[in-house]
Amino acid sequence: MLNPPMRALKSQYFLTYAVMGCVVPFISLFFRDIGLGNTLIGYIMALSSLAMVISPVIVTFLADSRLDPRRIMAVALTLCAAALLAMLLTRSFAWVFFTYGLYTLLFVSVAPLQDGVNFSIQQRRREAGQPPVDFHHIRVWGSIGYIVPSFLLFWLFRHGFPIQSIIPAGAAVALLAMLSSFLLPNPKPVEPQISAPQPPGAASMPTLAAARILLGRPLLVFCTAIFLIQMAMASYYTFYPLYLTERVGIDKQWVGLISTIGVVVEIGFMLCFGRIIRALGLRNLMLIGVACMVLRLVLLAAFPTAPVAIGQQLLHGIHVLVLLVAPPVFLNQHADDRYRHSLQGLFAMIMVGVARSIGSLIAGPIAHWSLTGVYWYAAGVCAAALLLLFAAFHEAQAPQPAPAAREQQAGIADAAEPPAITQPASS
Repeated sequence: MLNPPMRALKSQYFLTYAVMGCVVPFISLFFRDIGLGNTLIGYIMALSSLAMVISPVIVTFLADSRLDPRRIMAVALTLCAAALLAMLLTRSFAWVFFTYGLYTLLFVSVAPLQDGVNFSIQQRRREAGQPPVDFHHIRVWGSIGYIVPSFLLFWLFRHGFPIQSIIPAGAAVALLAMLSSFLLPNPKPVEPQISAPQPPGAASMPTLAAARILLGRPLLVFCTAIFLIQMAMASYYTFYPLYLTERVGIDKQWVGLISTIGVVVEIGFMLCFGRIIRALGLRNLMLIGVACMVLRLVLLAAFPTAPVAIGQQLLHGIHVLVLLVAPPVFLNQHADDRYRHSLQGLFAMIMVGVARSIGSLIAGPIAHWSLTGVYWYAAGVCAAALLLLFAAFHEAQAPQPAPAAREQQAGIADAAEPPAITQPASS
């Protein structure tokens, strides 16, 4: 039977991602409803993504230095709810731009904090002689939480509620997530620990220590590929609702449920993550996953029909493993308690915030010209990431390990030691 700390952690992921489930699938439709064109939607999403350049690094630095990350999450989620509700005060573009940017600034700090809290709690379990819970078994509850609002909102839309209903729904769930954060166990060590020598500056500036790890080998090549993929997928997420409703001709009430198809597939992949990574290793998982991303983007660009637009959701599961599951776990294997939160925050700043901002900024004018053109652009960027990964990770550098060794080497599933992945060619 699952103990209370693990129940609280899974509930936190469920509620936090449920906020995203209320907002992300529908926000472009909300912007269209207040009269924004594709170029302006691209700009507002790009500039709001810049919040990821500021917020995660600041809050994760505070979490690693002096403040309780659970309380930071509570404050951020409360202000998220307030920012969402403020969006309804007027339809002015300037006001919506400001309030949505504020919401993004606050909300993007929650995910790296949440991941850092999870990894810290698992480390405390190891120190207490208890088995840690693999990350994908915790993170899957976020996927489940993302699905639930789509069914509620579908019912509301079917009964005549406007698209603006997503805003109070997201605010209500954010407040529930805030209350849930008070049930989380303390992620900090009970007593100061004597640990391995730390990188220079880790004691006084955890963000600087995290930067040295993130920009060192072999993480640099890995992160460069993730940067390109995030650029491409920012375009996908920004304009997919409009692609469904305006290019393919599907009614807006079905948008959330169509996105849910991909998340259901995602849950299956996430539950099998440990087996997949042991069977394939990080390199092959990344190559296959990015190839699937290229395929789904090419299908959307070349065949703008309802069967293709819906059917490509079946490729969503491995996409999530590549972008949302493998990177946080892989990063955590290169971190310790001195800069665990900061490493996640710095990754979110550069590989998510900057990348998504650039991707949306480029995609906006392209979408003004052609919604299918957005997906040709995104497919090209993903293909570049695939080539980078293929060139960077040499498969023939070392003999294939035995099955028992492979599980230790490539088993990213929250192992205690970093995986022995194949070194980049540039090393």
